[in-house]
Amino acid sequence: MMDAQRKLLDQLMGVDRNLNMDDRPTRKRTWRDDSTCKYYICGFCPHDLFANTKSDLGVCEDIHDAKLKAAFIAEDAEARRPYQNRFVRFLNSLIDDLDRKIRRGNDRIQLTGPHGANKAADDEELKKAKMIKDLTAHIEQLLKQMEELGEVGKVDESQGLLKLVEQLQKEKHDLLMAEVASKSQTSQEKRMKVCEVCGAFLVINDAESRVQSHLEGKQHMGYKKIRDALEEFQKKRDGDRSRRSRSRSPRRKRSRSRSSSRNVRVQHTELPQFRKGILFYRELIANHHQFHQIAG
Repeated sequence: MMDAQRKLLDQLMGVDRNLNMDDRPTRKRTWRDDSTCKYYICGFCPHDLFANTKSDLGVCEDIHDAKLKAAFIAEDAEARRPYQNRFVRFLNSLIDDLDRKIRRGNDRIQLTGPHGANKAADDEELKKAKMIKDLTAHIEQLLKQMEELGEVGKVDESQGLLKLVEQLQKEKHDLLMAEVASKSQTSQEKRMKVCEVCGAFLVINDAESRVQSHLEGKQHMGYKKIRDALEEFQKKRDGDRSRRSRSRSPRRKRSRSRSSSRNVRVQHTELPQFRKGILFYRELIANHHQFHQIAG
């Protein structure tokens, strides 16, 4: 949580916000620096999308600075294009890997049928039960520590642990409610499907609250953002290609028009010369006949 807040402040106020003026770098940072995250300035950093999920890409070590991003956006299209192409290639590689996972998931459902769906649901329930057990043990341990701190007069530390206990109890309550909702449907045969956006296994005709929870989940929203970004880049490229094609068409027409007019001019200039040549040969043939008549 603290890391996410620190990164957000870095983006808005710069990574040198807490340094004294004398301690700050003498050279002004630019978006071209190796330490600047090129994915972030092109749109967003995929490393920020999946923190603490199964698709976690790890922490991005590069700088995320909103000012550097604005400077990059202000550059001309030619300067931005190589970095945007690299960004798109990375996003495509993530989606290609995910689509392969989705195909494997669909194949698995086809092979296992309803039994496979029940197995996946059972695994999820076992996972929740373990989480509830671990939370309960953790809460009991914290309550014991609170009692010990209270006995030695450390009230402030005890109050701090109380807030943590309340948070853990809320997480435990949410898991218990989800478990109850899941068990209420065990009498029905569960059929599974794979989410075509993020690759998660879903129960067909599941409760609306669980569906909404999935759609608002970090993994689903992260992959949706990537797919939307790729679609937007593709539309922009198609638009640029169409505009370039239209801009070339008038030049081609003008070129053909000039070529046709040159051919017409050549034909008009050559036609009198051609006629003169015919007249010359006719006179030559006539003179040749007259010569033979005189000679005869």
